[in-house]
Amino acid sequence: MSVLADVRFALRVLARSPIFAVTAVLSLAAGIAASAAIFSLADAALLRPRVGVADPATLVDIGRSMRGEGHDNFGYPLFREMRERSTLLTGIAAQRFDPPVMSLGDARSSERVYAGLVSGNYFEVVGTRPAAGRFFVGNEDSTPDTHAVVVLSHQFWSRRFGTRADLIGQEIRLNNRPYVVIGVAERGFTGTSIIAPDFWVPMAMEAHVRAGDTSLLTAHDAVWMTAVGRLKPGVSIPQARDELNGIMRSYLTDHTPDRLDRWGVAVARSARVPSAISGPIVGFMAMLGILTGLVLLIACSNVAGMLLARALERRREVATRLAVGASRGRILRQLLMEGMTLALVAGALSVPLAFVLVRLLSSYQPTLPVPIALELRIDPRVMAFAFLLAVLSSVVFAVIPGLRATRFELTPALHGAHATADRKRAWLRHGLVAGQVAMALLLLVTAGLFLRSLQQAASIDAGFNAHDVDILQVDTRIAGYRSDAEGIRVIDTLTERFRLVPGVTDVGASRMVPVQGGGLGLGGLRAPGYVGPDGTDEIETDWDVVSTDYFRTLQVRMAHGRAFTPADRQGAPFVAIVNETMAAMLWPGQNPIGRTLYQQTGPKEERPLEVVGVARNAKYRSIGETPRPFIYVPLAQQFTPEVTFYVRRAAQGSRINELRQAVVAFDPMLPVIQTQTLDQATSIGLLPQRLAAWIAGGVGTLGLLLAAFGLYGLMAFSVAQRTREIAIRMALGASRQGVLWMVLRQAGGLTLLGAVIGVAMAVGFSMLLSSLLIGLQPVDAVAFGVAIAVLGGVMVAASWGPARRAATMDPMRALRSE
Repeated sequence: MSVLADVRFALRVLARSPIFAVTAVLSLAAGIAASAAIFSLADAALLRPRVGVADPATLVDIGRSMRGEGHDNFGYPLFREMRERSTLLTGIAAQRFDPPVMSLGDARSSERVYAGLVSGNYFEVVGTRPAAGRFFVGNEDSTPDTHAVVVLSHQFWSRRFGTRADLIGQEIRLNNRPYVVIGVAERGFTGTSIIAPDFWVPMAMEAHVRAGDTSLLTAHDAVWMTAVGRLKPGVSIPQARDELNGIMRSYLTDHTPDRLDRWGVAVARSARVPSAISGPIVGFMAMLGILTGLVLLIACSNVAGMLLARALERRREVATRLAVGASRGRILRQLLMEGMTLALVAGALSVPLAFVLVRLLSSYQPTLPVPIALELRIDPRVMAFAFLLAVLSSVVFAVIPGLRATRFELTPALHGAHATADRKRAWLRHGLVAGQVAMALLLLVTAGLFLRSLQQAASIDAGFNAHDVDILQVDTRIAGYRSDAEGIRVIDTLTERFRLVPGVTDVGASRMVPVQGGGLGLGGLRAPGYVGPDGTDEIETDWDVVSTDYFRTLQVRMAHGRAFTPADRQGAPFVAIVNETMAAMLWPGQNPIGRTLYQQTGPKEERPLEVVGVARNAKYRSIGETPRPFIYVPLAQQFTPEVTFYVRRAAQGSRINELRQAVVAFDPMLPVIQTQTLDQATSIGLLPQRLAAWIAGGVGTLGLLLAAFGLYGLMAFSVAQRTREIAIRMALGASRQGVLWMVLRQAGGLTLLGAVIGVAMAVGFSMLLSSLLIGLQPVDAVAFGVAIAVLGGVMVAASWGPARRAATMDPMRALRSE
């Protein structure tokens, strides 16, 4: 008999049991679709080939390591030295990982855009081709600030300019300066990383791009960019690293010998996500993959249990076919074909389900500080993954039931011995159900831990009040305010204009936005009399530059001393405010007010900072961080052109539109870089936990329903198999309540066994998740207790129907039917 005939026969058999077929297909399709959706997320972030990157196997990311660890920025002079002296790479190109913000527009209107700063040979090293026009040529990146040219990304060209072919050779205004559009990158090319700039500008224009007074291209002590290189044939990454390390040591010896014992070269295979941050992302994706994989395992074991039950029901049919001469291999092939047919139908159905799940994932896109090239879609790679899961699933749930269906004694089967429960063979079905319960409990506990973690994060005192605050970010130098005095005037004027907006009560400003993961350094800092872990008086700390009313606007309380005042301006003595942790570290048990800190402003230059206040501890980089030292300095004394305004409102409802109008009324060429509420901005730090809780909650609910259905199916089948036994018990005097509890005890035993295994699994898995849990112990009694309670309730509900059916059967009718 041909395979096609086997398929037709399998379809006829399945059509005779539509409830079984539909249930099995839907269970598998749900598990496959969930796994495919998470695979599409991992594919978009980590696996999908980068468009326009030629021969990615020979492309490497080059950065700076600190004492052999990490992958960080370095400076342009060192890059130039590597490019000129390297013999093992065909080319090295410079790039800045985080794209600077620029202003696109004229005096009537402007908008925020993101620039990719790259060396002139970047596109050549990467190996991409232009879709229109050309890329940079050598003289356009040879002298600073002389060639204002730009290459647009294809997506930006389409979105902003409607793919105008006549744009090539025309000018656009960036940061109030005309730039000539010389080319457009090929469709889909976003560079070598997950960051997606709107366009690329030669590295020689970096001073204008970042609106700086001086260029960083000749600064030996500046660290602000990385590089990408291409290995020559036969060259390994360790060989390239050794050569570049030698070049770096020679360079450091000549220019910054104090860094020789700390700096090294980091070389890694080029990837969409840089190696410096790939570890946490890969771990997070792996966790999501495990969670959805558990759902697929539950679905597979569910269908396997149903096939085992069907195999017992069909023992007489199989025995008859064996008795008339059919081989066990032939029957096994037919049973496997039935399983394969179920899997393939489920695989086909999983594709539209995966489309729906991917659409839901795509809709969950928070506002991020940089543009991300993360396009979630069901492409042939994801479809191939779903098909592979379907095939593997068919093997998992069809082989064992098929083998069990052909291994029994013919004579008892032909005489209907299958009508009573086969307890010796029931262990596999029971084991599958217990396994489903265990995995469902693991999913529920994981979802509960993340939900509890979010709950704990919401109750943590961040040290500031983010409610009823709108934020608006500007960069004064983008609009042409080059001096600090001009920038301070802009900030003061906008502050007064914002105060005039109806409903606004306070306005503050700072350089850093709390709990967005970043830190600010303003030079070395030391405290006379303090002895640190390295034996010196140097202090490792984060900084922020804040306005006079920053503390009042964000409601950051002062523990001692005062906040900044309008008198703390240029020309006045330099002052600072430290937090409680820093005060206790530097001057334990002493009054810190009036103490002096020294801020390094040059190789041999320092400025004294008088401590005028101690602020209460707050959260700076993340909501879950432990207390860390922190220092504030006045915006009017150490001005920074990138400023975020905090506008507290008394009434409900955002005032962002009015704030934007106030900026436009003041200067249309001053672009508003970003607007949102402070609640939204601070929630970015909880993005992994929110996404994990959302996905874990969804797959946990699905896994629980599948496990409940598995238990229901097993108990219904068990009751059907034990019809004669139960009827005899009732005929001999067993009460209906006794029969009810007999069935419920069996279900309870399986649930208890699965729960014990699930708790053990959940304890181990929660330990692995400890870094993602905020304010919570991995073994959280509430999360575990609620998960067990929910599981128990659902399992009782699932087994109640079969148990009640057994208790209400008519024993005489049941015996006659047997």
